[in-house]
Amino acid sequence: MAMEKVGNLPTGIQKPTNNEKLGEIIEEINGVAMAVQMGEVSSYELATLEEAKTSLDWPCWKEAMEEEHTALEAHGTWKLVDAPMGSNIVGCRWVFALKRDAAGNIIRYKAHLVVQGFSQVPGIDFNDTYAPVMKMASIRTILAMAAHRDYEIHQVDVKNTYLNGKFEDGEVMYMKMPPGIELLKDKKKVLLLLKPFYGLKQAG
Repeated sequence: MAMEKVGNLPTGIQKPTNNEKLGEIIEEINGVAMAVQMGEVSSYELATLEEAKTSLDWPCWKEAMEEEHTALEAHGTWKLVDAPMGSNIVGCRWVFALKRDAAGNIIRYKAHLVVQGFSQVPGIDFNDTYAPVMKMASIRTILAMAAHRDYEIHQVDVKNTYLNGKFEDGEVMYMKMPPGIELLKDKKKVLLLLKPFYGLKQAG
């Protein structure tokens, strides 16, 4: 069924009565478009180390990798050992992300070294796993109580949080050398993990 038109507008759609109203609508549309664009930009992540090396920001990504490596070594995350015969040696990879402020400006280049936990063998590399996660209903309840009582809420981002965890007795994990970081030229060496970190089944 054809829709009747009044002038250039279909029936039921009213034309803004003044320029002020029209300006508000345009501003709202521009705001939505900007939010969509910002979401697409802020979610950008490099897929591989090779992609990071070929990007114009490689010096920044390299610095982020070195910062992550320094933090892992400072926490005593691993030690170099000879590769044991018959042991499962898991791989690792770099995950890259841009941290931006509310205006979309880059404030930090972040590189995470992540263990490829999918290669862990149940019953050998790990047993039970458990990750404590707060329910959204609990978070909303706390925020509602804080708002009602006029409390202040602070969000804290703890760097290298997972490095505070520990392996259970009898759990021994070996990892290959991190790509892009020259720890040792001896290819027979591997890393004995002393603490669980990102990617491992025990990391949670």
